[in-house]
Amino acid sequence: MIKKPLGPIFVTYSSKNKKRKAGRMRAIERYDSPRIRQIAAAAASLGIGFRILSGKYGLLAPDDRISCYDHLLKWEGIGRVLARVSKRLARERVAAVIYFTRPLRKASAPLAYHALIEAACAEQGIRMVAVEVERPAARGTARLEVADSLERPAQGRGF
Repeated sequence: MIKKPLGPIFVTYSSKNKKRKAGRMRAIERYDSPRIRQIAAAAASLGIGFRILSGKYGLLAPDDRISCYDHLLKWEGIGRVLARVSKRLARERVAAVIYFTRPLRKASAPLAYHALIEAACAEQGIRMVAVEVERPAARGTARLEVADSLERPAQGRGF
């Protein structure tokens, strides 16, 4: 049986802020982030898949159950999780990735996460578009403000 392609997906990186409840819980509930919740809601309203990029677990669906952890992906850790992310993109037959990130020109940008998803997409020949979003001004008032797209579509390739 041929698996139907998932199509394009929205992806964003995980969050340092997590609910500390013991045991495993759904990824969308574990991460305590207005950014993650808002991007997930936008994907759902458009009927687009959504994934969270974790430096420990790889690419997570919202319903994947994970334990609480404290791990920031650093450059030297990309190789440990790259194969897992790449394989999941292939297994789910992702057609394109729209990756939401903090502006990469800022010192606080999660550059290793960007490099990870970019490398995984390149391995699978998947088009990736990065969208920079500003951090919400205050908790509970999250609004995505789309900045510049970082990549232009490759010639001859599209969604």
